Amino acid sequence: MWLLSVLHAVSDVRWTVRPPRLGGGVRRGVFATRSPHRPSRLALSAVRLVEVDPTRRLLRVAGHDLVDGTPIVDIKPYLPWADALPDATAAWAEPRPAPVPVRFTEDARAAIRDRPHLEALITSTFAADPRQESRDWSRIAVRIEDLDVHAREEDGALVVHTIVPWVG
Repeated sequence: MWLLSVLHAVSDVRWTVRPPRLGGGVRRGVFATRSPHRPSRLALSAVRLVEVDPTRRLLRVAGHDLVDGTPIVDIKPYLPWADALPDATAAWAEPRPAPVPVRFTEDARAAIRDRPHLEALITSTFAADPRQESRDWSRIAVRIEDLDVHAREEDGALVVHTIVPWVG
């Protein structure tokens, strides 16, 4: 489904940014990127609907990149026959970068042994390189579902070393 939200936690506008997938050294105009530092705080996210609880009027989704408390202003269905555009081009955007290699320590793999779908989800999240230019690239943490997943860079790969329950 599509979520339309307001990026309430972004406090500045940047007209050019350094996308981490381009190594952080190349500047691009904000409209050629997915940076949250934009003149409009509206955001559009395609997410996977996991569960509907009609009693509590609650939707559980996965695959979003929103911070806790992000206001959702509208929800639309994702229609594969209308929303998937296989012949579309990216116009001025950069081509898809090569994925970052991702490895797991034995401890990290053991932490999700009873949830086999998580290894693929964590791998695809880190392979897309969620690091930002302003952060230390030697360590990174991402919340995935109800877990905090920690990785560090080693020899050009991200190594997932700690997976712990998220405490909110």
